[in-house]
Amino acid sequence: MNIKHEDVLIPDTNPFANCKLNRQKYAEALTNILTTYTEGFVLSINNKWGTGKTTFVKMWEKSLMNEGFIVDHKVVATKPGTRTRHRMYCLPKHNRRSIVERADCPPPYVIQA
Repeated sequence: MNIKHEDVLIPDTNPFANCKLNRQKYAEALTNILTTYTEGFVLSINNKWGTGKTTFVKMWEKSLMNEGFIVDHKVVATKPGTRTRHRMYCLPKHNRRSIVERADCPPPYVIQA
């Protein structure tokens, strides 16, 4: 059996508008952590295939961008029926440096889902 999920529409202005799992509160908590840890950290989001990790990360990415974060999100590995790996770098608005200045090292926040 081959199951294909329909992608959820993620509006730019309200990324969690179509979230039926009420995950905005988790994004708000994680965003609060991002703004609190000034030295950076690595975060992993784990769950079974098809539980909405990718959709959550995409919604959170747009939410972060709406709040002024610089975000670079890439899917780095995916296989059908297995976990999709994401790498997302975030620079919070209070810790911005020019991209040229940071070219020699990755931004301080790495989120892996």
